[in-house]
Amino acid sequence: MRVTSIELYSDRFEENLRFSLRKQNSFEKYMVRHIVGLDAEELIPRFYGFSKQAPMPASASRDKFYDFTMKPRQVSMRVILNPNFKNNESYSDVRDELYKMISATRTGQVIMYFHAEATAVAQLEGSITKFEAGYFNALPEVQITINCENPFLRGVIPVIYDLNDDSYPDPIVIDDYIHVPDSLSTAPHGVKIIGVYNTTENSFSLRDHESPGEYEWQFIASGFSAVADDEIVISSIAGEKNVLLVSGATTTYLLDKITSVSMWPMIFPGENRIWCQEVAEGTLDITRVEYYPLYWGV
Repeated sequence: MRVTSIELYSDRFEENLRFSLRKQNSFEKYMVRHIVGLDAEELIPRFYGFSKQAPMPASASRDKFYDFTMKPRQVSMRVILNPNFKNNESYSDVRDELYKMISATRTGQVIMYFHAEATAVAQLEGSITKFEAGYFNALPEVQITINCENPFLRGVIPVIYDLNDDSYPDPIVIDDYIHVPDSLSTAPHGVKIIGVYNTTENSFSLRDHESPGEYEWQFIASGFSAVADDEIVISSIAGEKNVLLVSGATTTYLLDKITSVSMWPMIFPGENRIWCQEVAEGTLDITRVEYYPLYWGV
């Protein structure tokens, strides 16, 4: 990922503060001299679930699934202050802007937007935990440390396939498989899938292969009542995991209808295929698929 600048955003502050990553740029108030914490320093395998291709009896050994995560990320920037002296701006003025941003948010939460030239390509949310100012340095600078509990960099704009919106391509459904290509991400991530029922139904089933003897994971919600034109929404996106049934103005939460054998769908970099039983039976049409690209680091 190519990055030329970072913008620091607080929802209570009037403007974003831009930090240039270029070696020399006399037009930016803040120029990053040194930055650490943007790489994937340590990957940690985390148990995710058992394969449903479990031998019988149930006490027999089963394949385990792991996904990789990281410890909370800590980003530390040493920033050179570069006031516009022609506008009577001082080192203290540009330093105070940073102080104002920190004090403007009641929680300390900020969002870092990573830019490639003028385009924001990724974002990372965290809280400012340290602000150090070297008042007596020959070159005035500050050091900012931001702690990010969620260490992954997420795309700013979602990738969307929508059957009912001409500004997006249609969802890719071939041979009852939902195809989800991802050429942007470097890390696995969740996905949101929306479908509309054509008839009365009481279940929703996803898995990675059509044949019962071939699939490794499945996701099933059952025991609810859907009728024609009802919308099912399933999201495995981090922070947004949910299953909803939307019937007109009524929304029903179906998390309690997810079966114990289920694993949340995961999208990996490259080509992904998800088989849906209701699509195969003709009782459900897929109308929207979306996800945010996810990155291990810069």
